[in-house]
Amino acid sequence: MFTGKPPWSGLEGPAAMFKVLNKDPPIPDNLSSDGKDFLKGCFKRIPSERPTASKLLEHPFIQNSNHFSQHVSVHSPAGNKSP
Repeated sequence: MFTGKPPWSGLEGPAAMFKVLNKDPPIPDNLSSDGKDFLKGCFKRIPSERPTASKLLEHPFIQNSNHFSQHVSVHSPAGNKSP
């Protein structure tokens, strides 16, 4: 999403599947350190080590981004009904 194309878009079939299963997607060099840290958190393969969506919304990359702060708001978790 950061580069405008899927990771390993030049690969097909088994080669693409191998990359998806065994490698983290490449992180653009020109991304800020907060952006890189945000993506590394998203790429954690073990769910218990991966930040929740709520934690990701609190990440400095999101909090310090004018674009995101204008368009993202935190709502009640799905399934919770408000009165």
